[in-house]
Amino acid sequence: MSSAPDLGRTGRALVTGAGRGLGRALGLELAERGWSVLGLVRTREAARDLEKLGQGRIRPVLGDVTDPDLEQSLTPALENLSGLEALVNNAGIPGQGHTLAEVDLKVFSDLLEVHCLGALRCTQAAGPYLLAGTDPVILNVSSRMGSLARNADGSHRDFRPSYAYRTSKAALNMLTVCLSVDPSLAKVCSAAVHPGSLTTGMGYPSADHGPKEAARLIADLLTSPPQGLDGSFVDVFSGETIPW
Repeated sequence: MSSAPDLGRTGRALVTGAGRGLGRALGLELAERGWSVLGLVRTREAARDLEKLGQGRIRPVLGDVTDPDLEQSLTPALENLSGLEALVNNAGIPGQGHTLAEVDLKVFSDLLEVHCLGALRCTQAAGPYLLAGTDPVILNVSSRMGSLARNADGSHRDFRPSYAYRTSKAALNMLTVCLSVDPSLAKVCSAAVHPGSLTTGMGYPSADHGPKEAARLIADLLTSPPQGLDGSFVDVFSGETIPW
């Protein structure tokens, strides 16, 4: 009789932006691999849909990463888990403003709030539970467009610039670096990932990967020992390290 395939380590995970796209696909992928998953969603409708899709293997948590009181929403669910092995800061929104004159400061502020401050807010709420976990990992879902080095060397010149999106993802990258060198988080691995150009509502017209493909590769990172991942910025499809 053949044995079941080794799916790697399992544990307890919190995935933000779990109501759609990559976040939902990742929550379902981790649950399929035996993880206990909390999926942060913004609406009751999204919570119902996720609960149905997860068939009881994912616990939706209603909350918004921009809410100053988010910790109050997350704490009861986190206390039930008694610890975390993974936090995936995936919540994101698209940006606009491709020329200086088109930049809308409200949109710019909203993207910084979601991509950087929202990730920080979730990480602060989850911090004590990550420290109680086994080999805990924080993965911040960034974008190659947030690489200062790649933007400066002209690698992304063929793409129309989005001031708000690129700046907010660059801020998320710096948050990742800060987390990786924070001595109070010495036992926690912190990294950023570029999930590829995805066929979601936020993707480019030329996007060539589905969210399920990216979710599978991100889950592979989480189910493998995190050695060597700390402080890195990884393209999940190519496996290359992206310069900050």
